[in-house]
Amino acid sequence: MLRLKSKEKVFTIALISLLSAGLVTYSCSSQGDKSKSGKDSSKSTEDTGNVDNKQKIKSYVNEGNNAFKNGNYQKAYELYKKACDMGSYVGCNNLGVLYKNGYGVPRDYGKAFELYKTACDGDYSLACSNLGILYAEGNGVDRNYEKAADLYLKGCTLGDPLGCNNLGVLYENGYGVTADYKKAASFYEKACNLNYGLGCSNLGALYATGRGLTKDFNKALELFTKACDLNDGQGCFNLAIMYSNGYAVQKDYDKARQLLDKSCSLGFQRACESLSK
Repeated sequence: MLRLKSKEKVFTIALISLLSAGLVTYSCSSQGDKSKSGKDSSKSTEDTGNVDNKQKIKSYVNEGNNAFKNGNYQKAYELYKKACDMGSYVGCNNLGVLYKNGYGVPRDYGKAFELYKTACDGDYSLACSNLGILYAEGNGVDRNYEKAADLYLKGCTLGDPLGCNNLGVLYENGYGVTADYKKAASFYEKACNLNYGLGCSNLGALYATGRGLTKDFNKALELFTKACDLNDGQGCFNLAIMYSNGYAVQKDYDKARQLLDKSCSLGFQRACESLSK
């Protein structure tokens, strides 16, 4: 029978120090050559309107994304570089992802910084969020949460849910900004409305614990369910807690275990640890 050791800290909320569970450490765009705000982010098409160049860039980015997903990082590097060299902010951002993580190239935070900055200066939302992560982590630059907050805000304003979620994390924990649960909730809600699962889970945790919001297990259940449906491991874990404890739902240990299985399969380590006990 599934039991919890304690009911005091039952809901997992993204922590700045637990990047794998909270702040997403990188994100590789699969949006072709469009930013998440829908704005065309290719210099070549903006400056010249060259349809052939636009199609080439789109092809390079899409083929690069497929190579990335298949673990062929060297090919992804070659394709993203071609796109970036042609002025694609998406290509530059994704090339930065490779350098940050050492995929197909030696890890180089300095190059990642330059590439993210180029794309962010061109208002590519995801690159601003990724640049903010470098500042939050202190990789390639001195750690600076204030700068990270500015970049997350820009990414969020341009429509990137990663930036919205990560800014919420800063407000929840008081890193680089004055701690403010209501502002954290607001940014988590923006991320969730953009179908970013971790944002839904983090917002649900605030409802479940009553931090900055009126405690509401029904709302938390709704948000954890959405997060889990979006394949967020943390959301599935928190939903398992709801079923295990009978919060806003009838206790169902079998359902809770199924959710832990899903959470673990999605890479959420706390779920895997719970299953092994």
